[in-house]
Order: sequence, then structure tokens, then C-alpha cells
Amino acid sequence: MLSPSDNKFLKLTFFFFFLFFIGNISYAQNIGDFRSVSTGGWMTLSTWQTYTSTGWVAATNYPGQIAGNYAVTIQAGNTVTIPNTGITTNPMGTLTISGKLTLTGSNSLTTFFLNTPEINVIPNLFTEATIQFINKCTLKLPADAILKVWKENGLSGTCNNNQDLYIGTIKYAACQGAPGTIFIFDELMQAGGTLNAIDTIPPSSCQGNMVSLKGGYTGATGTDIPPVKYNWTSSGPSILTFTPSNTSQNPTITPTVPGLYTISLEVSTMKGTMIYNNTEKATLIVAPTSSVTNTAICLGDSYLFNGTSYSSAGTYSASLTSVTGLGCDSTATLNLTVSDVDSTMNVTICRGDTYIFNGKPYTEEKDSIIALGDSVCTSVLLRLRLKEPSYFSYNDTICLGTPYNFNGNTYSTEGTYIAHLPNKVGCDSTVTLNLKVLAPASLKIDNICSNVLPYSWNGKDYNSSGIYRDTTLNVNSLGCDSIATLELTVNPIPTVTNTSLTQTICSGTSTASVTLTSDVAFTTFAWTASTSTAITGFTTSGTETIPVQTLINPSNSTAGTVTYVITPTANGCAGAAVNYEVTVNPEPISSDIYHQ
Repeated sequence: MLSPSDNKFLKLTFFFFFLFFIGNISYAQNIGDFRSVSTGGWMTLSTWQTYTSTGWVAATNYPGQIAGNYAVTIQAGNTVTIPNTGITTNPMGTLTISGKLTLTGSNSLTTFFLNTPEINVIPNLFTEATIQFINKCTLKLPADAILKVWKENGLSGTCNNNQDLYIGTIKYAACQGAPGTIFIFDELMQAGGTLNAIDTIPPSSCQGNMVSLKGGYTGATGTDIPPVKYNWTSSGPSILTFTPSNTSQNPTITPTVPGLYTISLEVSTMKGTMIYNNTEKATLIVAPTSSVTNTAICLGDSYLFNGTSYSSAGTYSASLTSVTGLGCDSTATLNLTVSDVDSTMNVTICRGDTYIFNGKPYTEEKDSIIALGDSVCTSVLLRLRLKEPSYFSYNDTICLGTPYNFNGNTYSTEGTYIAHLPNKVGCDSTVTLNLKVLAPASLKIDNICSNVLPYSWNGKDYNSSGIYRDTTLNVNSLGCDSIATLELTVNPIPTVTNTSLTQTICSGTSTASVTLTSDVAFTTFAWTASTSTAITGFTTSGTETIPVQTLINPSNSTAGTVTYVITPTANGCAGAAVNYEVTVNPEPISSDIYHQ
């Protein structure tokens, strides 16, 4: 059994939980919607999440940075602040505030333009939702926008007459000190916000049926009696009459022409000499109940009626009840007449060609009834027939150097050649030649060094480079006349041409680099080095230039020698090796030794 105090505690706990739940209620989300996830700046990305096809993710832009019809929600417990630099957003959807939106003004008036059709400050939360005004600041909304706000804290701040609300170009309200023509914030909060037109209009009706319209409003009003005035207008296929008048709160209309109508309700109120208004629009679909269409077409044309194409004369009816889904008894009747053919044309073309008649192309073999479109609806029956082209391909071979004649052209190289000739029915005949060239098989190419001359070939000796032919004709295995040909290249033997092949240095000093030269272009050099004494500091092998080296002779009395054996090579031919010698004299002994 619960005690009275326990029972009271449970009731309070449930009440606060209910308020918290309402403050964070989740509405149906659409892709692109925003919600706050923390306290922060409006233009700070980490303040927001955006809804995608996979759920809520971190935002990559802030609300109003990009235009769209997305909804924006400031969740309970979050404070979103716009700094004193103000803001002007792109168009966006409804802004719902369950937390706090702070507009930080400055000593000079700061404007905050939120391009939303509606701001809804949620009432009855554990922590009051509010729009907080600090210093001098103006909240601007676009024309015909509405602000829904409740209780005494829905609009808060350091209240003065420099904190105000504009809707469009009209100064709608100020926090306090406003003249009698302007609402103050308290009046808006007591009335639930700015003036908001509410219309109740059925989405559809049948042609000829009476439709009842209902008007209403929410929000602050002036002191006139009655407090608001109504004004109904429409646009659509015909002019609608509002009964008893378009200024009645709940008039009726009877549409006699089917189609799509836009019904608008403007609600206005006067405060002092200032008129405030708000407009709500709705769409009304009026379905037809019956119609008769009389029309004529030319033979070969068609007429689309209720989703079906007709090309024969007759009377056709369609029930539209299932189409409208409104339960309207609707019957549409089509009386169709068709003119006859005036002449026939027999035309034959080759397949792949196009026949142009009356400005239109025809390529298929069929009979076509063509309306010429003049005042007497002249029609022609075009009987189009196709003739077939022909295709032929063959292969042939020739010996190298033999000409081949094909379709008046001479070819001597291997390839595929195409000729277009008329066939027996006058259409294009495509003939394809695949030509192969058979080459002689007795060509010999050889490169040799001059030290192996003479070169023997087909019983003859050759001592120099050149192209040589054996004029004795032979028939090779491919059936072509073959003249034996030798392409002979004789490469000279390179020789080292350095004029000096020695140098002398003292022990511990460096040699001069030796650039090797030859009498044959592009000669390369390889060398090895050795010594018969204990000389050190030399490289034992290398190519091209002999580098600078510091050589050491350990002897105090006897000179030593390093011998480099150099072999030149050009075009694969090696020349005679030559020796390059470096004499290394011993380091002189200091004369002080004899005075010890």
C-alpha cells in the first residue's frame, strides 16, 4: 500500500517524464531534415545532425545554408545561439523549437532573417522552450509566415522596444513599449502566436456537387468586432461563386467545370490602423460526371481517348468512376470520324536506305497511311518495299613485289580492301578482299669483325660491307621466285690511340685520370690492374676512364709499377690489349737520420 507521499512522488515523476517525452517527441523524418544534438552556434556544424536514407548523421552544412524544404528541430535541453553578426538563411521548412533559440543582438540593431514559413515553439515542456532576445535585435520572417508561441516564456529576453518581430515588411510585434498598432510579445504568447488562417476544404468533389468550405484562425487579433475578416478567392478552369459571399466564414461553392482548383483563404485583423493578414491555400480536384467529344482525324492518324488510341471511325464511351476514385457517376463519349485514302504510292528502296515523304523518314517494309495535313485531310497510302544488298568476301595471295589489281586499283602490300559495286537489283554489293603477300625466303643478314675476313657465301668471298645478290633465280617453298640476298656488315677492329701510355708519381700522391681513346666510334674499354710489388691504393678493374688514384709504395728505395691492361671493343669486335703503366717512386728519406 503506497503512502500519500509516495503516491504524490510517483505522480510527479510520471508528470515530469511525460513532459520530457513530449519535449523530445520524434516526428516523421524526411531526408535532409536537421536536428540539434548539443548546445552550440547555429552556424557550427557540430551542433547539428541531418537525416539521410541510413538515419541521422553528422551535418555537413547548417540549416539555411542550402535552400530546401527540410524541417529543422532544436531539441529539448539544447540552446542554439546566433551571434550578433546576425544571419540571413536560404529558404527552409518549418522550424520547431523544443529547446532554446538565442538571438544575440548588439548595441546597434542586429537582424536575424530566418526564411521559414513557420516557427513552432512547443508548449508545456518541463524546461520551457523559448526564443531569447538579447540586446537590440530583430527577428524577420518571410511574408505570410506564422509564429506559433505559447505561455509567458515562449518569447523571452531583456525586454525593450528594440526587440521586435517582422513578417515580410511589416513590423508585427515588439517585446514592450510598442504603439497601439503593433502587438507586444505577451499578446502573441497569450493568443498562441501570430495570426494564422485555417481552412477546411475537401480534397476532391464531383462536377456539379456543392462543396462546403470552413474558415478559422488562431493567433493574436485586434480589438475590432468581429476580430477577424475572411476573404475567399479561387483560381482554376472556371470562376467559382462563393455563397452567400466570399467574405463569409463558411461559404459553399458548386464547381460546374471539372479540373484542378486552388482555393485561398485570407484572414485579416486590424489593430489600431494597422491591418495584419495571413493566407492559407488548398487544392480541390473536381472530377467530371459526363462529357461528349466530337472530333475528326485523317486516315492513318490516331486519337488518344481515356488512355486508348483510336484510328477507326465510331462512337466510344468510357466510365471514369474507377479513374477518379470519388464515386462520381462519370461517362465520357467520343464521336470520331475518319477521312479516306486519296492515292497510293509504291516505293522500293535498298535495305538500310531511308525514304523521305512529307518531311518524315521511312525505313521499314510496310504499308503506311500518311495524312498530308491540308484542309481537306488528304491521305496517301505508301507501300514501301525493300531490296536486299549483297556481301562477298574472298582471300588471295601474291609474291612480294607483284602488283594485284582489284576494282581498278593496284595493291602490293598485305591488307583488307573493300569495294562497293551495284548488284543485280541495283543495291550496294560489298566485296571484301583479304590479300596476303608471300615474301622470298633467302635473305641473309650478318655482322662480322674485320679480323675474320674474308666472308664466304654461296661459293664467293667478300671483304667489305654491302648488299650482295645471287642472280641465279630459284623458286622457294611458297612458289615465289627467290633471289638470294646477303646484307653484310664488316665492323673494324678498334685500337687504343692514346699517345702516352705511362706516368710517374711519388708514393702517397695521386695519379692523373686517363681518358681512353680509339680510332673507332662508340668504342668501349675494359681494363684490369696489377702490380708485381707491394704497391697499394689502385682499383683492380674497371671500364672506360682510369680514375684518379692515390698509390702507396712501401719501399724506401725501390720504385714499383702498376700495370693497367686495356681492351677496346666496338660493335662486338675486341681490339688488341695494350698496357698502361704507372711508376711509383719511393718517398725520399729525410736527411736528419744521418745526424742522430
